[in-house]
Amino acid sequence: MIEQAIGRFMVLGPVTLLALVLSLALMVLLQPWLARYAMARPNARSSHRQPTPQGGGISVVVATFVVAWGAVATSPAMLQDEGGQFLALTATAALLAVVGAMDDLRSLSAGSSCLS
Repeated sequence: MIEQAIGRFMVLGPVTLLALVLSLALMVLLQPWLARYAMARPNARSSHRQPTPQGGGISVVVATFVVAWGAVATSPAMLQDEGGQFLALTATAALLAVVGAMDDLRSLSAGSSCLS
């Protein structure tokens, strides 16, 4: 049991480190673009006093997708039993990321709904 846990850690440790480095690099590269197009303007409910770039989640989501799908590409056996679940999780996370990005760029109101 311990050997199995150590084996998983030996795989997840470098993968996590790669995702961290990729995410940080993307944040540095995207920061000027986010400062231009996705600024959070302070208002009465803000916790900041000056305009602040938002949208750093883009870097995290992209880095996670690249690393996860890279791992699947190098070891397709990972999807042997749960391939449909992995694909559904990826699609759901991508949809959530798109809605979050739209909110960062256009400030969707709390009452916005696709049902109305």
